[in-house]
Amino acid sequence: GIGIVALLAACALLIRVAGPEADDRIPLAILTLVAVSGPLVNSLREGNTTHFILLLLAAAVLLLRARRDVTAGIVLGFCATFKLPLFLLLAYFAWRNRWRVMAGSALSSGGLFGLSIGVFGWAAHVSWFELCVAPFLAGTIPAFNVQSIDGFLMRLDTGTRLLREWEPLARPMVQSIVRAAILVVLFGAAYLAFR
Repeated sequence: GIGIVALLAACALLIRVAGPEADDRIPLAILTLVAVSGPLVNSLREGNTTHFILLLLAAAVLLLRARRDVTAGIVLGFCATFKLPLFLLLAYFAWRNRWRVMAGSALSSGGLFGLSIGVFGWAAHVSWFELCVAPFLAGTIPAFNVQSIDGFLMRLDTGTRLLREWEPLARPMVQSIVRAAILVVLFGAAYLAFR
């Protein structure tokens, strides 16, 4: 229930981001896109954090528009701490010399990291890394819920037989080459967008 409220609030903020001058069809388009988004539906079903992060990201956009850069950075740093790929979004603000956004982000993500160390201790973090991160750095997990380029390519190669396999598998050379090409295209597109 809280997740549904957060998702509806995110929709309201996204509609507000579009602004009063936006086409009248924008609210319907936003609601439709949210309704058909598989990851958001899965997030609600599984009790994940995606819909909460979406709400905070929409709030950060409004804060950025209001030129409240430090506050927006605090919100973005908080989001990136829970969804690590969002730290790449902060690269855009570094590129644009938006140092107040970066300072806010460093304040919140650094504060959360320090709080976590203070509450749980360094040893718990090392154990978490050794058990939950390190074993999965060397291979590719083909499971249906892995949202990565590697997982996508592995599923193309293996079909449906490994959709419930969460142990890392060795990546064939062809996949490594295709992966590199996809990454070049994605980072090239991001570079062009930043320019």
